Amino acid sequence: MEKAVFNALGGRKSERLNPLSDRFADRLESSALESVSRDSLSCACSICKGEIPGSSSILESTSSLDPNALVSASFGDITKDYIDWNPEDGNTTLTYTVFDRESENFFFTSLEQTAQEEALIDETFTEVDALIELDFEESEFILNSEIVVIKVDRYIGWGSPGIVGQVVEGPNRWFVLWKDTGNAEFDSNTIVHEIGHSLGLSHPNEAPNNPLWNTVEDTVMSYNSFAGEWGDEFTDVDLAALTEIWGVETSLV
Repeated sequence: MEKAVFNALGGRKSERLNPLSDRFADRLESSALESVSRDSLSCACSICKGEIPGSSSILESTSSLDPNALVSASFGDITKDYIDWNPEDGNTTLTYTVFDRESENFFFTSLEQTAQEEALIDETFTEVDALIELDFEESEFILNSEIVVIKVDRYIGWGSPGIVGQVVEGPNRWFVLWKDTGNAEFDSNTIVHEIGHSLGLSHPNEAPNNPLWNTVEDTVMSYNSFAGEWGDEFTDVDLAALTEIWGVETSLV
């Protein structure tokens, strides 16, 4: 049986093994997972945190980063278009899928996500959900989702071996790609960093290597560690920026 881009509609492993239609596989290959340059609507975070782990390390941060410096001019609007964002009509829900199947095709090789990695993804969305007007639901099915999180060993769009993450804009959803480097703390930072892009965050002032900022004290959208430690959760500044994009949570449910 020839492998399609994904062998099933399901994201997390289940007994549902409905093969994708050729049309859907072709659409993913030709548009959703095409290589997107860093200067357009994507983030190829490589030097993103500087080659693979352990480069830039900040010992002390004295910055007071403005949350508006993290609001992307385009990412959030794309996500709002995906979900037909309209709080006045109660349309505030974004659906995500954690894709954890092993799959290989011309464009990428995906890996199964560990229980810890899946938990981090779920916890990240849950934390944000409680604070901003945007709400999150999880689905096993890619077709139901506006964000699909994929752990990869290889992606054709990454010419440099140092790239460890990217958000790829598809016709109807973001594909959040993150590379397993074997360093769990570093990889956790990559996961949250790339989810941040899909929710509308940019790099701080588009200068993520600025030594004033690090991923622990300032923003997970920085490329710098703090004395070798990589932040794996949104900071207060990140959450304030997300509130600027999506508004404060008003629902009690």
